[in-house]
Amino acid sequence: MRRQMFAVVTAIAAACLAAAGCDAATPDRPAPGRPSAAPRLPPPAPPAPDLNGYPQVAVDDYQVTDQQDRYLVFRTPDGLTCRIGPSVGCDGAIRGTLAPANEVVLNGTAPPAVVEAEPDGFHQTDRPRFAPPAGSTAKLLPLRHKIVYHDLQCAVDTGAITMCTRGLPLTGWFVLSPHRSAIGPRVAGLPPKFPDPHDFVVDEQSYGVGPGTKIVFPYFTVASGLTCNIKIFSGGAFGCDGALPGIPEADNEIYVDLSARQAGMRATDQPRFTTHGTIKRLPAWHRIDYTYETFTTCMAGSDGGVACYAQLPDHSKGFVVSAHSAWTFGD
Repeated sequence: MRRQMFAVVTAIAAACLAAAGCDAATPDRPAPGRPSAAPRLPPPAPPAPDLNGYPQVAVDDYQVTDQQDRYLVFRTPDGLTCRIGPSVGCDGAIRGTLAPANEVVLNGTAPPAVVEAEPDGFHQTDRPRFAPPAGSTAKLLPLRHKIVYHDLQCAVDTGAITMCTRGLPLTGWFVLSPHRSAIGPRVAGLPPKFPDPHDFVVDEQSYGVGPGTKIVFPYFTVASGLTCNIKIFSGGAFGCDGALPGIPEADNEIYVDLSARQAGMRATDQPRFTTHGTIKRLPAWHRIDYTYETFTTCMAGSDGGVACYAQLPDHSKGFVVSAHSAWTFGD
């Protein structure tokens, strides 16, 4: 078990050295309309944890029955509170992420298998959901021990490390560490050069524009000046309007049209993805998830660009706009 933990810690340390530092709490902040020279690449993620060598605690000591729901709740030595069943997640000061986060979620079934399922991810939220019931205190999970509930397992170890896995064999996991916190495996079906959505923190602000609740489709800008929108309802589209670097034509819109089943770029004087009113900036290393009908996510890059994709039943469609290029995939 010590050899196993040494391998995990060594991998995390190597990831930091490979990235020339682990200052994950201070992402790049390009000035408006001026993308930085290159995106900051995240440190390599630690490998999938192997929890086989950890002694197992008694499940009954951590079990909670709350309004017909049954789950496990535990506290980690570094102060996180975690819950298992049917998903697994933790709340608290999560370090080692590329933007500030205070929650991690690992669901029992990943999209697109379940319509409108919440994807795995880090969150910055003021509505923590993995705390124990009001008036109770979560029991401490001892160092170098694990807790098991169906096919979900969690273990804690020295160095403020928390590890949770899903599936037998593994289908998903997260590792929380002061040096590099990560969710695995990489999201399937995306091109190798497309950023991994797991590296981005889910932004829970409202990005609707206008008064009332009728405008439910998110609008946002990124540091390069692009304005973007996700508008999916019985088809629909998502995309961005503005200057597209590295494109010889005069194209000023990049998009995925789900109704027409195509991804592309075009020149237009009638932009589809902007609107009147104040549009919020999506900060670097943040993402917006839109889970109605078709799971879609958009992410703000550290170079001022943006990457978006839709996870369709048989393939994915999306695009990337970086400081120097723009491209689409899934045509």
